[in-house]
Amino acid sequence: MNYFEAERNERLLRRFKKLALAYWGTKKTQQDEQEAEYHADPDPDAGGNPNLRRQLNEMQTEALQLGKRLGVNVILEWYPPPAVGGPVINTDIFSAAVDQSMISYGRLPEQGIIDALDQCIGAASALRRKAAWRMVSPWWWVVDIPALILRVPFLILRQAGVSPKIEESIFSQVFKVLMLLAAATYLGVRLSVTDLATLLGK
Repeated sequence: MNYFEAERNERLLRRFKKLALAYWGTKKTQQDEQEAEYHADPDPDAGGNPNLRRQLNEMQTEALQLGKRLGVNVILEWYPPPAVGGPVINTDIFSAAVDQSMISYGRLPEQGIIDALDQCIGAASALRRKAAWRMVSPWWWVVDIPALILRVPFLILRQAGVSPKIEESIFSQVFKVLMLLAAATYLGVRLSVTDLATLLGK
């Protein structure tokens, strides 16, 4: 993940958090108004600004994929009460930001969602700082530039709609190795196994 990707990802996650807090705020306001008017407990999942809800739903899939890519546990497991029984339900925190009652065994607290989002933001921020250092360090250009060149065919395929997972396949790794060895042979450069692992790890 380069600096520009990391910076964009951090902005996306911060925006998701800001939208979630704003959405919960509008729900709370509407619920307070209903409670004051009807003197009854309002539906905790009713109300909320529809525009904010739409934006959260639009960002949800990308935010979930990003959280997984950053290595943060964004999938929560909910176990049924022992006396009742039932299946274990997996819930991702980004879906729960819109509907906290999407599970059968209780509600996901807002603070739990915020904590997971903060972990994602922290991971993205750390990658951004690391990428910034690599960008200004000429030593890393020797690694990063060839690695980027090797990724170009796969980036083109991704823009054409092919799944990003294709770059992780064995065929893709073999293709990168062959291309790298061919280029190194042409330029008269000797590459060790460590060099290959570093370049392909990009």
